[in-house]
Amino acid sequence: MLQAVIFDLDGTLTDSDKVHFQVFQTLFAPKGISLDKALYREKLAVARMQPSWPIFCLG
Repeated sequence: MLQAVIFDLDGTLTDSDKVHFQVFQTLFAPKGISLDKALYREKLAVARMQPSWPIFCLG
């Protein structure tokens, strides 16, 4: 029987930043947008923690 579920939504338990960076690169590539780590950290890494980050990415 399941006794516990752990949610790591902010990367506290695991470092998910590398995976997020790769996913955003894959998402933006077909649109001709080159995403390097500096731009990712400036625009998305912090914004991802805000409730409106999907709007930023899709807008």
